Amino acid sequence: MITVMVIGLGSMGEVHLECFRKMDNVHIKAVVDLDEERAVAYGQKYGAKPFVTIEEAMEEEVDVVSICLPTDQRFEFVKQAADKGAAIICEKPLARTLAEADKLMAYCEKKSVRLFVGHVVRFFPEYTKAKEAVQNGAIGKLGVVRTVRNRAFPHREVEWYGSTSRSGGVILDLLIHDFDFLRSCFGDVKRVYAQETTSGSSEADYALVTLRFESGVIAHVEGSWAHQKDRSAFEFAGEKGIIQYDTSQTSPLVVERVNHDHVESPFKQSAFQAQLEHFIACIENGSTPLVSAVDGYQAVAIAEAAARSVISKQPVNLQSVMVKR
Repeated sequence: MITVMVIGLGSMGEVHLECFRKMDNVHIKAVVDLDEERAVAYGQKYGAKPFVTIEEAMEEEVDVVSICLPTDQRFEFVKQAADKGAAIICEKPLARTLAEADKLMAYCEKKSVRLFVGHVVRFFPEYTKAKEAVQNGAIGKLGVVRTVRNRAFPHREVEWYGSTSRSGGVILDLLIHDFDFLRSCFGDVKRVYAQETTSGSSEADYALVTLRFESGVIAHVEGSWAHQKDRSAFEFAGEKGIIQYDTSQTSPLVVERVNHDHVESPFKQSAFQAQLEHFIACIENGSTPLVSAVDGYQAVAIAEAAARSVISKQPVNLQSVMVKR
């Protein structure tokens, strides 16, 4: 039986708890939140010991620590979990800055603990199906890729998303989903160019990021917090056809080849459940995860390059932002 501690009982913390509760091989042993009332309530709901301080919580022996805290708070908590020798599941992004992400990777390596990063888009069946189709040559040689990720502004009790210094804004918090997914499809990114419009409250922030991959593929990644309804979409254009996905459509995933064949996605499942079950299986059997700590680091690197491009108004070579060990 794998014992788990969940730190941070906001929306993502509850998602993790619900997923873990459905696993026969997982026992939720502890929950941690600064809000004592919330910690106690969640502890009762999930049959776990509630804690309000990390010092007390870290005295509890567990196999896995799941970290669902705001982005700027993850650094120290990942390190403390590593000190325990527990495997770590950290929500994306891995850290607020690339320097922090690099230090966390190095620290976990030093402590010989496994670090998993929650890039959940890798586990959405529509995305995995499209990736397989592209890599199997269904639409031939790729030319241009476009993705869209629009959301309503993520209001919370403490409005940390609106602080770029805390969340990294639309680019780091939202578009990093697509940075990671596209890199998993097409390999390393060579150059990044980004434009962003911001408002005083961040509620209407919009960004457009162009990625040029080492493989030659060009991707246009668009995202915003200015929408009432969530929408995710992508379009892969190749010499033999197009793969399209759009959550606003009745049939969101369509593979259209030059002979007009169509294949619709039959999948209806929780990507978060699939992701956490995969991580737990990797912890149990020592297998290689679909998403590695290096992947988490690389996604932050792309986001950081994009943020620099917004400021400089110039393309940024990805290698120029990499942390040199």
